Amino acid sequence: MVNYNNTINIDDSNDIDYNTDNEYEEHNIEEPYYNGDKYLYQGYWYHRNFPVTWAMTHENDSGPKDCLNCRDYGCINDVFIGYCVNCADYLYDGERCRGFIDNGIEIDEGEYDSAFDTYLKGVNIDEIKPVCNTNNTNSDDSDDSDDSDDSDDEYYKNII
Repeated sequence: MVNYNNTINIDDSNDIDYNTDNEYEEHNIEEPYYNGDKYLYQGYWYHRNFPVTWAMTHENDSGPKDCLNCRDYGCINDVFIGYCVNCADYLYDGERCRGFIDNGIEIDEGEYDSAFDTYLKGVNIDEIKPVCNTNNTNSDDSDDSDDSDDSDDEYYKNII
């Protein structure tokens, strides 16, 4: 008969010393994967300028994983650039900018800073490339002079 009531008592003597210089490993946090103008963290792509510490510390029910509005309005070509207006206002009190009301469009009202005046300053959102190239319908176009980067496609296929 199997005893399912086994327990282990953990006290201060069971502390684990990771002995690492890598801050991500030290705290058992996934390290972002950087590729071009974006990075992948916990299955979601973020613009390179979106603060990594914010990606690692989303409040519950916010960010691209847990908030559909953030995923819809705060992304350009499946790359997260900022929180929806609801999360920005109600969860972060404007500390993480104003918030987006549509793809790449921030609300103009309010006293909060704009993402485009802070972490997205100088970023042209029209130049944010899609994460995965799904336009492979015309196989006759084999122009090798295309300067697009297919490494996103390969990495993305491997994580699904």
